[in-house]
Amino acid sequence: MNDLLEKLEEDFFYLKQLWEEYKKLFSNKESIEEINKYFGQCFQVFRLAINNEIIITINRLLDNEKSGKNKNLVLESLISHIDDENREFLKEKINEIREVRKICKLKELRDKRLAHRDVKQDSVFILINYDCIEEVIIMIEEFFKLFREKTKLDYLEYSEYITAPGCENLIEAIKFFNKNYFKEDS
Repeated sequence: MNDLLEKLEEDFFYLKQLWEEYKKLFSNKESIEEINKYFGQCFQVFRLAINNEIIITINRLLDNEKSGKNKNLVLESLISHIDDENREFLKEKINEIREVRKICKLKELRDKRLAHRDVKQDSVFILINYDCIEEVIIMIEEFFKLFREKTKLDYLEYSEYITAPGCENLIEAIKFFNKNYFKEDS
């Protein structure tokens, strides 16, 4: 069970890292303006790539455990490793997260836009809803905490997992670069 849990938490921490960096780069109007000023097209591609990876990773964690003959490594995989007393409770938590995913249309986006291009899909350039992603990530993190609590395992905090600086340094470098090397003519 520990191996499954570590792999799933690794996927979750990757998701959380993507989300934290995405917010640093693309949720602040000043950052977006600074980036777009000289690197607009490049960062639009970057933004869509992270956007898509977030959608795919959330769905990867929440997919069904079985898909045809294949067995997927998903949150549901942990349920069989918990006592009967807590099994239904944790299954319900997964279903609650899946319901939010459905409301936010994250599975639909993955299935009809990323994994396949549905004929009826208007555009491939659909950005994620910040509130939805935030809610799903919080719920998944809560699931891991509950699972570890019920199995009497210590919870590894995200801050213990990520130790390197993130995109805030990139934004500061872009500001410096723009200020010192791209002076606008008056």
